[in-house]
Amino acid sequence: MVAVFVFLLFRSIGLHPSIFADEWIYSMGSRLTKLRSATLPLYIYFLVFRLTKHCGSEFLECARVLNDIFFVAGAPFIYLVARKVTSEPIAVLVTMLSLLGPINTYTAYFMPEAMYFFVFWLLTWVALNFRQVRPSYYGIAIGTLLSTLMLVKVNAIFLLPGLAGFVVWSNVRDKSSQSLRTSIVTLSYMIVAVVVVRLGIGYVCAGTAGLDVLGTRYGSLAVSSLTLARLSQMTSQMFGVLRGHAMSLAVLCGVPLASIITIIFQGDSNAEGDEALRSIASYSFALTLPLVVAVAYFTASVIGESPYESLARLHMRYYNFIFPLFLIVVAGQLSTRGGRRNSYVVRLSALVLAALILYSLRLLLRLYSPSLIDCPELHGVTAGRVVFYVVGIVGILSIVVWAVEQRRGAQLFLFVFMPISVLCSATTGNSELRRRLAADVCDRAGVFARDVLDKNERSKLVVVGSELASLYRVLFYVDDPRTALLAIAPGAPLDRSAIQSDREWVLLLGDHSLPADAEDQTAEDGYVLFRLPLKSPNDQPGSIR
Repeated sequence: MVAVFVFLLFRSIGLHPSIFADEWIYSMGSRLTKLRSATLPLYIYFLVFRLTKHCGSEFLECARVLNDIFFVAGAPFIYLVARKVTSEPIAVLVTMLSLLGPINTYTAYFMPEAMYFFVFWLLTWVALNFRQVRPSYYGIAIGTLLSTLMLVKVNAIFLLPGLAGFVVWSNVRDKSSQSLRTSIVTLSYMIVAVVVVRLGIGYVCAGTAGLDVLGTRYGSLAVSSLTLARLSQMTSQMFGVLRGHAMSLAVLCGVPLASIITIIFQGDSNAEGDEALRSIASYSFALTLPLVVAVAYFTASVIGESPYESLARLHMRYYNFIFPLFLIVVAGQLSTRGGRRNSYVVRLSALVLAALILYSLRLLLRLYSPSLIDCPELHGVTAGRVVFYVVGIVGILSIVVWAVEQRRGAQLFLFVFMPISVLCSATTGNSELRRRLAADVCDRAGVFARDVLDKNERSKLVVVGSELASLYRVLFYVDDPRTALLAIAPGAPLDRSAIQSDREWVLLLGDHSLPADAEDQTAEDGYVLFRLPLKSPNDQPGSIR
């Protein structure tokens, strides 16, 4: 943990911000606006990361330190869950592969993924380790942690059906005469805890605005997606998105997925290991299925919201925090030697997943666009054609060997496939992050505007350019929520009438003609800062310092 923390810290030092508008929204919500006016109800995340206000202009570096702490703090819970089904050395290996994987690239961003990773693994440890306590206590515990997770990232709400399904399945598996009653009691207390904690913390932090579970940003998106015509259109689009996620998961997690399916359909046989392994496999399946469907729905719902949204994007970052569970399921099979009861399930799952990998090698990169932001694991293994084929072939080989002999296939996946996959994807991710050491025109323009304009002048600034993501990056540096944006066509002249009357300063990026009345111009390579004449004689002109 210490070694990974030091590595992450030094890797991220000095990097310029990367993801926009996301990093700007989370930075603004944490540092610059009141909680009641936040567009996302991430009140626990905003409260914790409000500490970065004390770091001045280096707030991004402080956010990265907090990210590193939360991310590494998830390691003990991964290890403890793995120890339920495997030995200490293998549990350490699983934990190490989880921390060194490309998911750690999210620690470099001003985003809640690292904190979300920590709280999720705390929730997972509690959900899997304390099933035998009183149903009311168990329901309150997992409900409280789930609501906490929702206050770190809103999409945690999609974990609710998976957790409910796992609770019911666990009690049914116990074959107790009280299984139905236990399930009802546990779910009742869980739902009550979710509602009370979520709404209670929301109200304390933001008043009545905190009672909006989705927030204004996602709430308006959900409402606009509920029309009959829109739902019909999204349904047809979702199948294409689901196909992409199925192909991607087969490439990255073929053996774990086949193992989970086999263990779930094993019935009463103990051939796949003890009850702990079956419990972890069922927990993994119960969470993964609704999350993938929710991601497909989200991808289809945001089409047209920005020029960067398309059906070719694979938003795996909304569920890749569960990938260590897949490793744990495979690791658990290293300790079991019994034969399988349902050979048909084994052969069918292996055949389907191997076919999906072959299909992916042929069409995945033609149909979809893996990126470091959306799916760092997949992006890393598809960045080079040779690497992609090597990973795919080793994945197919692992599935075939696993279908013949469970233990050997699990060893091949855990000791060969995963190190190759992690090495390739982590190397690609680290290399791409380090490219952000060099400042580009957006970085220079944002820093320049922040340094030469005082706080009052930055509130009257409008940033103009042709690339929306770049404009948000400039906002990140300017660091004032009142600064406005204006996107114009590439090469088009700046129309004076398009600028709001309360804007006094303009930061123009790119090759565009300036208005004829532009004053106090300061031009640099790729951008120009200028002042517009005041329309009212009572206004006092600003000045560049």
